[in-house]
Amino acid sequence: MKILFAFSIAVLFFPFTGKAGYALPDSLPAVSQSSSDSLSFLPRGIRIFSRNKRQIIFFLPKDTLIQGLPAHGGSGHNWQTAYFTNGQLRLIWLTKDTQIQGIPCMAASFWTEVLRWYSGSAAVYFYKNGQLAQCKLARDFVINGIKLKKGKTIHFNRNGSLNMNTTGDKPAE
Repeated sequence: MKILFAFSIAVLFFPFTGKAGYALPDSLPAVSQSSSDSLSFLPRGIRIFSRNKRQIIFFLPKDTLIQGLPAHGGSGHNWQTAYFTNGQLRLIWLTKDTQIQGIPCMAASFWTEVLRWYSGSAAVYFYKNGQLAQCKLARDFVINGIKLKKGKTIHFNRNGSLNMNTTGDKPAE
């Protein structure tokens, strides 16, 4: 615990100015879509980070509504958004608390992610069929008679039922 506390203080007071993780160019190329393009469902002006047979991960140029949901965007390589290759949303970071499929999901912020080791990430994940897979609760909530506290990251099965066996902070497959 002392080591974790010391690391947290170091991160807060001594900002890291180098690049960590993937070596990214200063500017990823913008993507232009046409109506006949297989990626035409993607928002305009995005910067694709990664694309494979399963998903397309990208950065939004600004905060944007994605399939009716308020998504974090901005310059640089900060909040990733992802679609499955079938056009269904896979990952989004909400700019404000939002009701999704009847569940009150919490907005993501710098602090929700710094503290995710404690209470889970505010990343919102979906299954390929569009069903909500994971979110962090924006308020106390009851699902099937089970009382869940605000800030709890919850996981769902593909059929929409609450996954009682899932603990921790793992994205949906």
